[in-house]
Amino acid sequence: MNKKIVFSLPLIAISLSSCLGAVKELYPVGAFNKTFMENYYIHHEPSLDEAIIKGTYDLSNHLMVKNDLSGLRKEDSEGYTYEGLNATQFGYAHALNTIDPIFSNGYLSKLYDGRVWCEGYYAKSRVQLDQEGYSTIFQKELIDFNLFALCGRGGTDCERVFTHSPTINFTLTLYNYDYNNNQYNAYVFNSGDFELVTNAGGDTQLISFYFDEILSQSELDNLTRIKGMKLSYRLVNSEYDDLTSDRNDHTKSHFALMLYEVLIPDSTWN
Repeated sequence: MNKKIVFSLPLIAISLSSCLGAVKELYPVGAFNKTFMENYYIHHEPSLDEAIIKGTYDLSNHLMVKNDLSGLRKEDSEGYTYEGLNATQFGYAHALNTIDPIFSNGYLSKLYDGRVWCEGYYAKSRVQLDQEGYSTIFQKELIDFNLFALCGRGGTDCERVFTHSPTINFTLTLYNYDYNNNQYNAYVFNSGDFELVTNAGGDTQLISFYFDEILSQSELDNLTRIKGMKLSYRLVNSEYDDLTSDRNDHTKSHFALMLYEVLIPDSTWN
């Protein structure tokens, strides 16, 4: 059944306890406001645009989309919870800023601090993305890793759209640098379609996969010294017929990926 979106009343600022307090310390000015269309993070690294694609991989049979840790291997999940604000919470225990201090600074440190969820709408701890996503170059090279995870949810600029789970897919691209040929190489991972919880307050989903389930040993050997990443996505369909993930389309209401965390547990950086 198609449903028309009803635009919401002006948004009300919500007090969100410790989750917001910590982020406010990092971003006291200009990091977040209540206007949906002004909160997109749209930064891209131009030097990655000319990368040579070295491999394209399908995650559809290996992607795990859960609201808990049940999709992870026992050695990765045992003793941890998905939600919570303590040391046994999976995000805090494996946050990139606990692995290397380079992840503690800058706007994207929001994605590296272990806050995989936050109570309330408009949580300041997430990064809001349109369908073109973002790209970044790391300050160090990612040397050793296997599990990759994203934590996020969907959101819209019409808060009277009820909680639902539209279908999206994403493309994750990892880059390493070929010093002999002075160029970036790209390794592209396509998620396949999956449902993402949307307009559910701070509820998020853990979206994860293991590289050793997808790549051969020789491919794993090539996928090292990672210098950067790019994430983009597409809204495939929704029960609401007036919704788009293209922020430049002003004929419809807008869907955004609310990304809370990028996790690469037990990774090694150099």
